[in-house]
Amino acid sequence: MGEREKTYIVWFIVLSNVLISVLEYSTVPEAYTLHDIYNELRYIPLLVGGVAFGLRGAILAYLLSSTLYLTYIYASWTGTSLSVVDAGVHLFLGALLAFLAGFLVDREKRQRQELKKQSSLAGLGQAVAAVVHDLKNPVMTIQAFARRAREGKGDLDTAMKAINDTAENMERAVHGILDFAKPIQCHPTDQDVGNLVNNVLELCRPKAEDEGVILKKEFSEPVSVPLDALCMERALTNLVTNAIEASSKNQEVVVSVLNGSEAVVIVVTDHGQGMDEETLAHIFTPFYSKKSTGTGLGMAIAKKIIEEHEGEIAITSERGVGTEMTVTLPKVLPDKTQGQQDAH
Repeated sequence: MGEREKTYIVWFIVLSNVLISVLEYSTVPEAYTLHDIYNELRYIPLLVGGVAFGLRGAILAYLLSSTLYLTYIYASWTGTSLSVVDAGVHLFLGALLAFLAGFLVDREKRQRQELKKQSSLAGLGQAVAAVVHDLKNPVMTIQAFARRAREGKGDLDTAMKAINDTAENMERAVHGILDFAKPIQCHPTDQDVGNLVNNVLELCRPKAEDEGVILKKEFSEPVSVPLDALCMERALTNLVTNAIEASSKNQEVVVSVLNGSEAVVIVVTDHGQGMDEETLAHIFTPFYSKKSTGTGLGMAIAKKIIEEHEGEIAITSERGVGTEMTVTLPKVLPDKTQGQQDAH
């Protein structure tokens, strides 16, 4: 939830409580049915506060609501025991509703975090298995060529080149694993998305020319988004590189920038063979790749960077038609420091 949405919800809670109080004061005490309706309406901002902000939000909404309600009770006090019981019941039910709403929302958040943690551990296990599998073959290759060289079999230069190339592939794999494992440190500042896309296309142009693929861009007006240029450049380069590798000679890879009211959307489109269902389902799974080269970490790292910017990435693909990768980046980033304080 963005800061703007939170502000709207807070204003709704405050204004709805104030409006209900105004209605109570402006209605004659003898109109019991209307006052019962007003008391029922007080539950709405309590529920909204709990659902939006958890237990803390529910408690704050209840304090506001009960304060205004007690103020009205004091102003219209009749001195009867029935009015005391009636007020006490409404206060108790309001507190119960606020507590239950906030408690259930906080519990659901904790369960979601636990599931995410378990998913990460499961992914770590898969990653370790994939690393062992991917490094086993290069090690065997190096051992085989080293043994042949020691025994004087085959061409020594060929053996040394094979060993060197295999070691370099292992080094790239290890660096990719380390890059994925360590936290990504992004420091967003206002950046022109058009300039970012131009830089990405220039970085990818040599590869596109080697593959005979045509790079195109579709955007006009300048638009700024808070992002870390180097991090996002890396993420988009992975996306464009994947699109180039999926394309055939003379096919186009198009990068479009769409300026929305609250977010900027970057779309990378290719017209290659598209992905099958299995590949699409595991596209962000670390170390999953059907390519003969690479570590299978490019898309996982790209997703990690985009999510670090509070953005989203979605991919649609159809066999024989092509693939569309959509990156949505918010124009306003939430205050993470405040979020961390709230969590404590």
